[in-house]
Amino acid sequence: RFHIDGLRGMVNGGTATSSVFSVSMPENSYSIKNAFIEINAVYNTTGTAPNGIIVQVGSEAAHTHTLPSGSASVGHISFFHPINSLPVSPSTTTLSITPQSGTSLYILSSDIIVTYGYTP
Repeated sequence: RFHIDGLRGMVNGGTATSSVFSVSMPENSYSIKNAFIEINAVYNTTGTAPNGIIVQVGSEAAHTHTLPSGSASVGHISFFHPINSLPVSPSTTTLSITPQSGTSLYILSSDIIVTYGYTP
């Protein structure tokens, strides 16, 4: 598990927040099994669609994670976003998180979780 970024404050709907990151692998001969980004946030929805969080990692396709629908609400969300290409240091990539127009985010954090094997 590696920390990517943390943000206190507000990210308004339609506004992206981006973090450049890489992963430093301690072993020389490794093989990546899978990797996920864990995103935690406190959200506020207006009750007017769309209510979601758009996540994009590097050049991979963006994916919208839908929040509970219905009337205006405040809550906490935690979810895992799978990634296909892991940026191993010195390579870097960008994590972009954009709340949709009916959503604002507060206290946002992101970590990357990697499962890998290595040859000693």
